[in-house]
Amino acid sequence: MVSPENEKHWGRMEYIAIMPHKSFEIKDGFCDEDGNINPSLPVSKGTIVFAQTASGTLVEFKMFYSSEKEIETIVKMGFEQGIAACLEQLEALFQENKI
Repeated sequence: MVSPENEKHWGRMEYIAIMPHKSFEIKDGFCDEDGNINPSLPVSKGTIVFAQTASGTLVEFKMFYSSEKEIETIVKMGFEQGIAACLEQLEALFQENKI
C-alpha cells in the first residue's frame, strides 16, 4: 500500500479457508516488506461471502478484532479510507465482469 504522502506499507493476508465462488476466511495484518507480521499492530480475522442476487452479487465483508482498542488503532491509521478504496476497486471489477 502506498499512502498519499508516498509512504509504503505492507500487509500480509493468510487464507484460512476457501470455498470457491462462495466465501473465504482470512487472517490479515501489517508486516514488513519480507512478510514478517508487525506485532505492535492489530491482526484481524475476516470472512468474505459472495451471494448471487437478482441484480448481481452481494458481498458481505466482516472483520473481527480482539478488542475495541485494536479497532480504534486501525481507524486512526486510515482503515475507513483504505477499505473504501478496496471496495471501489472490487465494484469496478464486478462492473467490468472480470470476476
